[in-house]
Amino acid sequence: MKEKYTEAINKNKQKINIITVIKISIVVLFLVFIITYFTNFNNLYLYLSLTCIILFFVLLVSTNKYYLEKKYLDNILLEIKKHEARQNGNIAKEVGFFDKGNEYKRRFAKLSLRDKYLLEDIDIFGKNSLYEHLSSAKSVIGRYRFADSLCHGSDELFNKRKQIAELGKSPDLVKLQAALDFTNLAQDIDEEGYILNLSQKFSKKTKLFLGLIPLFIFDIVILILGILNIISPYFILVPIIINIYYATLFKDEIHLLNTTNLYNSICQTQYVLAYLKRIDLKFLNEKYDEAYFSTSIRKFKRLAILWQVLAYRNNLLFKIIFNGLCCFEAIYQIIFNKLQLNEEEIADIINEIANLELYASYANLCSDYYASIGEISDKLEFIDLSNILINECVPNSFKLNVGTIITGSNMSGKTTFLRTIGEAVLLFNACGLVPAAMFKSPRFMLYTALRIKDDLAMGVSSFYAEIEKIREMVEDKSKTNKLALIDEIFKGTNTLDRVYGAKMLIKKLEEMKYDFIISTHDFELCEVTSIVNYHFSEQYSQDYKEISFDYKIKEGKSVSTNAIFLLKKSGIID
Repeated sequence: MKEKYTEAINKNKQKINIITVIKISIVVLFLVFIITYFTNFNNLYLYLSLTCIILFFVLLVSTNKYYLEKKYLDNILLEIKKHEARQNGNIAKEVGFFDKGNEYKRRFAKLSLRDKYLLEDIDIFGKNSLYEHLSSAKSVIGRYRFADSLCHGSDELFNKRKQIAELGKSPDLVKLQAALDFTNLAQDIDEEGYILNLSQKFSKKTKLFLGLIPLFIFDIVILILGILNIISPYFILVPIIINIYYATLFKDEIHLLNTTNLYNSICQTQYVLAYLKRIDLKFLNEKYDEAYFSTSIRKFKRLAILWQVLAYRNNLLFKIIFNGLCCFEAIYQIIFNKLQLNEEEIADIINEIANLELYASYANLCSDYYASIGEISDKLEFIDLSNILINECVPNSFKLNVGTIITGSNMSGKTTFLRTIGEAVLLFNACGLVPAAMFKSPRFMLYTALRIKDDLAMGVSSFYAEIEKIREMVEDKSKTNKLALIDEIFKGTNTLDRVYGAKMLIKKLEEMKYDFIISTHDFELCEVTSIVNYHFSEQYSQDYKEISFDYKIKEGKSVSTNAIFLLKKSGIID
């Protein structure tokens, strides 16, 4: 595939080079003609100069498609490289993975304590996160909705999981992502404000608009009198000055917007729609036919023209000339309000692009991580579940019938296993696709206590920080399916209190109908009759000098430890 598009890029470059040569030739001819004109004042050379200018701008407009095609082909190659990087597990070494969604980590952490703790424990945002690995979203709306779906799930996407899986296996995925790459990432406004800004209209100024009628009559009278030499030509300056002053009375809140950025964003949306029109996306949604995209393109072309002029209005020379001639500001506001798209029209197009960004993002699971379509079940069960954030991750199979205790040596894989399950549950809730050969699960409300940090500034110890996370679990009295993942339970306190507290918590979680998986080094918890034991283990070399791990979960409780071995190997003890 890469060779095919590399060849297309080379052909496109040849066309652009030819266009560049023609442009330079026209500029050179223009300079020759204009210099010749000023040398002998022959009008023929003036006309030839004007012809060169016209030809140059005609060529500029008519050949823009080749530059857009170059950008599109470059986007395709970039997306192919990103897919290869995911498959090879080296996204940190490749360009294109710069969006880590860090702003959403701060934003969602303020929504609830559950969100705050979940974002601390699961790598949803940041370096080497679910967001960084999967995101194909570039628009303001698309980025937010992708981030939100990772944290809070999405019924809409979950119901589309079969279509998203089909997209992940389709060669059109790369084309779709290349088209979406035209969208601007540099918007610094919130998603709702973005649509509101694009659909804003100038406020009604009825009395001012009525004043235009006598103003225009006055302009015409002065112009006629000036042409008939009844008054001095200098009097023409009077209506110009009055027009400029009158135009200043039409100031509006729209003037405060960054019109240039918004115009650029509209243009990029046009480009996205133009290339989406080429792709067969009806299997994702019946509305995605050629007529839908053609209509959307026409709407956004109109919007682009309105906002382009809106951006030019800020130019001082533009203001003086056009407002001086006809109080352009007032006329423009009338035209703008009449032709401006309404909020629903803009929202429909922007939201559909955001939907496609979501489909493309989650399709990466099937394209690069060999995910399967999950099924809703009463219990959590999976075969060969992998962690997409770990290169060459060892897959595991597991079934959660009742509360589970996991024991095992240090570094054997307990914490990674819990995080892998947490990430899988989030992906299942979001889009129904999970990097496993088979995955069945309820759509859990997920609670975690995996990474415990103290807070010196707030006087919070690591033990109390863990209590806060677990208290959030037990305060949820809802009837929803809930899953609790707890790593090395109550490790911040003494053994006696830790074991007693853990047993009481297990009893409480069972009473609350929680599904839970708890890892521990305390073998006493393995004796709780209502739970099931699993473990991870280590292997030693024959001379007992080297240690290795298979990272596979096994039934039963652990029968070995490796702490003394690791202490001796590091030279801390003899």
